Amino acid sequence: MAATMTSRQSGVWSSSSTWIDGVVPGDGDEVVIADGHTVEIDQDIGTENAGLRMLRVGTKSGSAARLLFDGRSSNRGVTLRFASQGKSRGVDAFGIQFFGSVDLEGTADHPLVIEPALQDGRAMTFLQKDPSSTRVDLILRNVTFRWTGDENSAGIAVGGASRSGERVIIEGNRFEGSGAIQLAGADGGGATISVSRNTAVDHRGSFIQFRAARNLLIDRNQITLAAYPGDPAQAAIDSMQGDQVGTGIRIEANAIVSTLDAESGTRRLYAVWLNGFTNSRIVGNRIAAERVAYGFEEGITVLGGDGQAANLRVDGNTITGTIHGIGIHAAGSNNTGIEVTRNRIFDNRNEHIFISEGRQIKINNNLIYGTLHSGQAGLLLYNTDRVEIVNNTLDGTPLVSTAGIAIGNQGIGTSTNVIIKNNLLTRWSKAIQNRPSGNTFQEVSHNLFFQNGIDYDLTPIGGAGAGDVAGDPKYGDPSSSEYHLQAGSAAIDRAASAGAPLDDIDGQARPAGAGFDIGADEFSAPATADLALTMKASPDPVKVGGRLTDVVTVTNLGPASATEVIAILTLPSEGTLLSIAADQGGCDPAGRCTLGTLAAGAQATITLEMTVSSVGPIVSAAHVAGREADPDVSNNEATAAALSAASRADLQVVLTESPDAVPAGGSFTTTAIVTNLGPDRAEEVVLTDTLPAGTAVVLPVRASQGECAVSTQIVCSLGGLESGTAATVEMTFQVPTPGTYRNTATVAGADEDPDLTNNSASEEKAAVSKGGAPPSDSSGSSHGFGCGAVQSASEERGFRRSDLGDLLLLFWPLLHLLFRRSTRGFSLLNGNARWIGVLLLALLPLEAGAATITSARSGPWSSPSTWGGGQVPGDGDEAIIAEGHAVQIDRDIGTAAQGLRMLRVGTRNGSTAALKYDGNTAARGVTIIFGSTGKTEGQDAFGIRFWGTVDLQGTEAKTLTLAPRVEDGRAITFIRKESGNTQVNLTLRNLALRFLGDEERPGIDASEGSRVSISECRFEQSGSIQLAGADGTSGAVSVSRNTAVGQKGPFVRFRAARMV
Repeated sequence: MAATMTSRQSGVWSSSSTWIDGVVPGDGDEVVIADGHTVEIDQDIGTENAGLRMLRVGTKSGSAARLLFDGRSSNRGVTLRFASQGKSRGVDAFGIQFFGSVDLEGTADHPLVIEPALQDGRAMTFLQKDPSSTRVDLILRNVTFRWTGDENSAGIAVGGASRSGERVIIEGNRFEGSGAIQLAGADGGGATISVSRNTAVDHRGSFIQFRAARNLLIDRNQITLAAYPGDPAQAAIDSMQGDQVGTGIRIEANAIVSTLDAESGTRRLYAVWLNGFTNSRIVGNRIAAERVAYGFEEGITVLGGDGQAANLRVDGNTITGTIHGIGIHAAGSNNTGIEVTRNRIFDNRNEHIFISEGRQIKINNNLIYGTLHSGQAGLLLYNTDRVEIVNNTLDGTPLVSTAGIAIGNQGIGTSTNVIIKNNLLTRWSKAIQNRPSGNTFQEVSHNLFFQNGIDYDLTPIGGAGAGDVAGDPKYGDPSSSEYHLQAGSAAIDRAASAGAPLDDIDGQARPAGAGFDIGADEFSAPATADLALTMKASPDPVKVGGRLTDVVTVTNLGPASATEVIAILTLPSEGTLLSIAADQGGCDPAGRCTLGTLAAGAQATITLEMTVSSVGPIVSAAHVAGREADPDVSNNEATAAALSAASRADLQVVLTESPDAVPAGGSFTTTAIVTNLGPDRAEEVVLTDTLPAGTAVVLPVRASQGECAVSTQIVCSLGGLESGTAATVEMTFQVPTPGTYRNTATVAGADEDPDLTNNSASEEKAAVSKGGAPPSDSSGSSHGFGCGAVQSASEERGFRRSDLGDLLLLFWPLLHLLFRRSTRGFSLLNGNARWIGVLLLALLPLEAGAATITSARSGPWSSPSTWGGGQVPGDGDEAIIAEGHAVQIDRDIGTAAQGLRMLRVGTRNGSTAALKYDGNTAARGVTIIFGSTGKTEGQDAFGIRFWGTVDLQGTEAKTLTLAPRVEDGRAITFIRKESGNTQVNLTLRNLALRFLGDEERPGIDASEGSRVSISECRFEQSGSIQLAGADGTSGAVSVSRNTAVGQKGPFVRFRAARMV
């Protein structure tokens, strides 16, 4: 049953504790948010065919009640539905009425929708300030309003906001079938007021009404009109008739489209109506008709009583499909300072510009062209004084009887002191028509006439014609609305300089040549900019597998600035791209670099790095071009060549062993030392050891880098070795019977080896009977109780599961005796023995506890020398790469049994720590498993947090995989910059990333980064890449050629990012 529900405390809408009596409001209810309470919408409110009744925010003026929706923290979009069945407010139409604050902010992913239950145009909802409230606080962002108001009733009524601290912010919303925003008496000089970037479709009546308002900005709204009341007249952007003079209105960059026929019935329909406002601007708007010939009575209307329409600027608007394009109706002698300039007005019915009344109006730099009805004029003056018509371009239609400029109308209007000069009039029946109504002129001169029926029509104008020009203006292409002057135009340098505007329709300064040009356009010879390009490759020669760097320098030799500069680099097929970056603009992986503008004498540098894959010449090429004409194209191309040769690396292997003799049944240990004697780095180094006949390998085989596989041979893939460095492999063999055992090890690499004589080494080992030399074990293994060679990740931390197992197995008979005796009345430990036994059994499968392990130096992950205490991080550990250290991943890290905890790269902002993986040098692909079992970071979700550099680059064959321990969607891992990190350096390439974040948590956070490259990765069941505030201006930010399957939420977010 319907009821009035009042909040008991602040809270979310869905919580019963928020409401008195513990009942959550729903269908048919009227809701009151009590003073001092904040209620946040977190669920749909109202069902499809019912809905909420009134929603009241606060109960008195100045209330601190608040209605809130925040799409950024919501996990989904929400609909607020009202039970409206008609349009009588409070009777059968319901909505929001507020004393307090309304703050509704959706997002693209989580929108808020407000709508009535009945959505066929017979019902509406609304949002209004309570009429008795003296305070306004309203924020609406990214909300969809359906049937909110109509052509006769405002959808949002928040007039009177004028004081400091008051807010009316209506931005980025979508209005469907809705009515006006009512801002009567609002003053943006005191309150914060913005109506910006909204979209209104199928709109009913005015989009905004602001009677007697002051200091408002109404900008970048997209409005399509579908219904008007007919009487009284309305405008899409409507000041209405004010009860006092308003001021400081800025109507800028709006698009207003009418689908209504302005010629039918008595409908008086306007796009922009500014009545009784001074010191205001109407700039850069687009006004048009759609699906009808003429959609507005007037596109822009300016009117006011004496002194109520002074200092107005109508500038840079595009107007088409109206009956009158621009209408000025400013009575009295004090409405001075009106300027109509740089507008494009075309294809209207009557006049493009109509001045019925006005004083001291300037009409300059306008472009007027296209169709008019017969008997009409491009520019018409009625009752005016001292109107200046200067430097306009007017192009007519010769088959229709029209005038370019018409002055006065007998019995209706007389204009005095008219100035008509520097205008370009072409293809009119009558170019300048002085109608017999007693008009007077100050000056009519320096006009250009071409292909008109009559240049001067009707009453002669005394003194007219001085400086006039008859000739072809050489428009660019009138059929495509291109009216810029071309070289050879008769209008060039022929205008009078006195009174001419100092710029043209495009804002270009006048004069550009020897004199001022006639018309709206000032001709300037095409600018030339000589772009030159040089290119250099280094090193030369370069080794196969090595890095080759090409540096491209683009120089603008002038004389003008070069704009829209683009360099195209052609990469050699013998190279594999590693990176491409420019010191301005940006480059894509295909080699296209957009460099922007280069001033005369300026340079831009592009650096290209690649890996050389074959022997022979490596040739790159580049080409540069800009928007301006280039006087010398011979220097626009360049090539760079380097000769690649095979790398040479002399690999050597030697064997060391201990002891000299072993007892039969015992074991001996051999260490193979593989050294790269140079001169180049050795790649893909592999050690192969042929097992001595009859022996068995005691696991594990220990390699200082890479990994080993054991079958009939021991094969160790050691990866790369720099010149002068060595890798070791420690192998232990068990000899079953007396005799001599021969062991042979061979090393090989991918590079040319100049000396193969040192690539193999052998040793012989004698095994004696048990009565012979005493056995010794210098293998370094801790198998002290003879219960087998068992190794886990914890062995590298100095304590093995086998140690505890061996102890328990050795002492098990004693424990068994104690346990049994304790049940028979004899026990050294009485009844406690049973519990000790149980405890030891429980300890049997456990490893040593987790630890925080910090790097001691740069090196491979698998090397104990890389880590403090010689402990290699593994399951359950937290790893920290210290400042100045670079750790290279060369093995799997973590197991599905437990997994690594947090991996931290660096400890402070500006860190020089680095985590690296290079698939080109790795022996195989590797996997990092984090110990995540949930989604709470640091508690049950773990991953990579970094201050320093993260550079993880796999290959198609050797991928690096990151995954959580639990892969069923209940757990995540992540790669995230530390919150204070301002020097983000992140490279991810050819990685497999599983459950990296989810729909609520980003998998990768590189916000505010300037060096971010994420390419060719595969994301599985993962969340977003967060690039908020990223700026590639000084670096490079690129997300390219990735694959995301089972994506959770957005793939990439980049709020307020630049050059990404």
